[in-house]
Amino acid sequence: MKTINNYNFNKKNVLLLVDFNVPVKNNIILDNIRIVKVIPTINKILNDKPNKIIVITHLGRPNGKKIKKLSLEIVSIELSKLLKKNVFFYKKDIMKFNDNELKKIKNKIILLENIRFYKEEKNKDIKLAIKLKKISDIFVNDAFAASHRDVCSNMIIPTLFKYKCIGYLMDKEIKDMEKIFNKPKKPILAIIGGGKVSTKIGLIKYITKYIDYLILGGCISYTFLKYQGYNIGNSCVDDKYVNTIPEIIKHCKKNNVKLFLPDDFIVCKKKKIKKVNYFNIPNNYSGVDIGEKSIKKFSKIILKSRTIFFNGPFGLIEVKKFSYGTLKIIKYIGMSSKKYKSYSVIGGGESLLTLKKYKHKNRISVISTGGGAMLYILKGKKFPFIKKKVII
Repeated sequence: MKTINNYNFNKKNVLLLVDFNVPVKNNIILDNIRIVKVIPTINKILNDKPNKIIVITHLGRPNGKKIKKLSLEIVSIELSKLLKKNVFFYKKDIMKFNDNELKKIKNKIILLENIRFYKEEKNKDIKLAIKLKKISDIFVNDAFAASHRDVCSNMIIPTLFKYKCIGYLMDKEIKDMEKIFNKPKKPILAIIGGGKVSTKIGLIKYITKYIDYLILGGCISYTFLKYQGYNIGNSCVDDKYVNTIPEIIKHCKKNNVKLFLPDDFIVCKKKKIKKVNYFNIPNNYSGVDIGEKSIKKFSKIILKSRTIFFNGPFGLIEVKKFSYGTLKIIKYIGMSSKKYKSYSVIGGGESLLTLKKYKHKNRISVISTGGGAMLYILKGKKFPFIKKKVII
């Protein structure tokens, strides 16, 4: 695939697809890493002195409806700060955007309102693609975290362009993921947590062909415990996937993968907090973090692993005291990378939010902006836009 180094953007209108789906609470961006990582791509284009850079992205899942709290205005302010340039936020209807509107805007960079406000995005409606193509000369895809989505911006818009390429972030992320499969150092460890069991089941089945150790936490660990007949109280569990647990165990045994689950948990019921063993979660209590026994056990596995992949927290990380276990795991991953030169990869929105609290981020080999996209590659799949040669 061509990258932005293959083009000169001088006097061109550039349509730039990015993923600025950042965590926002009380109108404050909690983590801006997805914006920060695209700045080199934007600066390269700016250095070529383009006419305009028109940025398209999304926030949350408005499903074709205009939802005020999912407006990108706060993102435009953050982007302006990072670039040290005024970014024009176009909050009018994208479907009415045209050359006359474009000429009225003096700013070099224009951020369009949330593209998921329009049903045409999800429906892959060519009308939206044609509208944006009419005001652009070159298409650049730097939206790694959304690159597994089969939507208009990813799959239809680029087909209308003769000149198209990927940005620096997309190029780096794909190459970083490939390193996991390209003669990785052994032993290989996968640490899987988070709340979405459905997205992790297929991944676990696939990667057991490659890894040596598997540590499970978060919702999937409670789903395991429920299958094994233990009481999990009100802890997160996905009942749809309880019956898939024997298949995971079978895959691990078949490929000689050593599987590890937490030994103890921090559980909570309103304001009551307890430390319990895995077989003793009381009714009406919910697991919110892993305990010290689990941290100690997992640390030993992490420190003897030489390739480490981490996706999904082990606790309720939005609450500081319940992010302790996940943060300790990340610290041991950093220790393994520094002391034993392990190749470590951390990604996913929730994981990045926890990582923000880790002081020594430079010890992690790869910090990926994509959660679902990273899992997509690790499942052995090609992104839709690559498979269908939308960019190539």
